Amino acid sequence: MNVGIILDYFKFFVPFSHQKTLHRYCFTTTRSRFRNAHVSVLDYCNPNNARTFHSQSSKGDWRHYFKTAIKLGSLQPTSSAETLAVLYENHFEHFISDHHIDLLIAGGTTGFERCGLATSQRVGIKTLCMWEGFFRPNTITYDRKGMNAESEFCSVPFETMLSHIPSKKFKQFSPSTLTNSRAVS
Repeated sequence: MNVGIILDYFKFFVPFSHQKTLHRYCFTTTRSRFRNAHVSVLDYCNPNNARTFHSQSSKGDWRHYFKTAIKLGSLQPTSSAETLAVLYENHFEHFISDHHIDLLIAGGTTGFERCGLATSQRVGIKTLCMWEGFFRPNTITYDRKGMNAESEFCSVPFETMLSHIPSKKFKQFSPSTLTNSRAVS
């Protein structure tokens, strides 16, 4: 299996390239700090090249890709968010086809990662979004769509979550049990 990994925020993906496995890991990034990460295959997408795509339109929702950066005002003034989205979409289309990617792994927090996930899903590539310590420290949580508000967990109605019968272990950690145990101590 050819696995594409986006190195845009999390560096805990780097050790994947050192594993002895049948899988082939290919990496992509916009961050210069990862250019010397000593990973097997690394495609670098230079955001400064966005101006060459200024007359094209994005295939996906560029506002969604860059919603945090737009709110924070952290996008480079050299190009618009939509133009940057076109550059990223073009990059991911080539990255996926050039390396015959079967699965794309990302952290899902940046515009580059969101664009990669959306482009992969649009062309039929499986995606996996990972987050370090989402619910528990020293663990990795994953979701097919994203993290936080973009996760599949957030698309489940609250009534459905409440309808599940808690396990015995879960009941041990209920607020009333914890309050009672503290009062006894």
